Amino acid sequence: KILSALFVFLRPLVSALMRSGIGYAEFSEAAKACYVQVCLDEFGVRGRKTNISRIAIMTGLSRKEVRRISDAEWHNGGVSNPLSEILHLWHTDKDFQDERGKPLAIPYDGEVISFSSLRRRVRCDVPSGAVKTELIRMGIVSVSEDGKLQVNRREFVPDRVDDSLAEGLLAGLKSHADTIAFNADPANPKDTRYECLVESLNADARLLPKLRKVSRKRLYDFVSSFDDCLAEYSVEDGDEDRATRAGIGVFYFEDT
Repeated sequence: KILSALFVFLRPLVSALMRSGIGYAEFSEAAKACYVQVCLDEFGVRGRKTNISRIAIMTGLSRKEVRRISDAEWHNGGVSNPLSEILHLWHTDKDFQDERGKPLAIPYDGEVISFSSLRRRVRCDVPSGAVKTELIRMGIVSVSEDGKLQVNRREFVPDRVDDSLAEGLLAGLKSHADTIAFNADPANPKDTRYECLVESLNADARLLPKLRKVSRKRLYDFVSSFDDCLAEYSVEDGDEDRATRAGIGVFYFEDT
């Protein structure tokens, strides 16, 4: 039941991650690192951090993998997208550069200097044809009049991406997940945090633009009033050591 709910929850998140150029390998590495960190922080025995063997038992990861993750700075780029690696190599490997250090226009096939040989040099088991098609679709690579492939830009960002996804994950989704986890914890049987959702299964699709406008105005007014309320519960100057983060989150949603 939980896994089914997790699958449904992950779909919109995975869609956003893929638009940001984050593939499964990067997501998997972040998930494994999170499992290890949670075990270290929350599942120690008698106030002590748990050891590698216990983390391996609890997470299902091997002891070698746990040790690697514990020592790694995964969030600083431990895993890269194969398309990013291809573009990086195309711009930095002298075999694929002209005398000015610019990336060469290269044929698709060939044993030495070609797109297929470039793909083979990176950790990518996707066929060269599929990689080429995707890079062309995104406008990163184009085909010249003589049939050679030329790279148009260095960075791999599939669609327009800005900081809104990161901000939404940290400020919105993370805070809501904290509340869900807190309320589901049997150690908090009474002291739960208020959580509520209202929805209609019969909303008229033609009226959604108006509903969005109305909800934006009402939610803005509510959040503004609660922002004033939060100010009344702030610590006084000199008591910053007692300061912590608390608040509410509101959002409008539609099925997509």
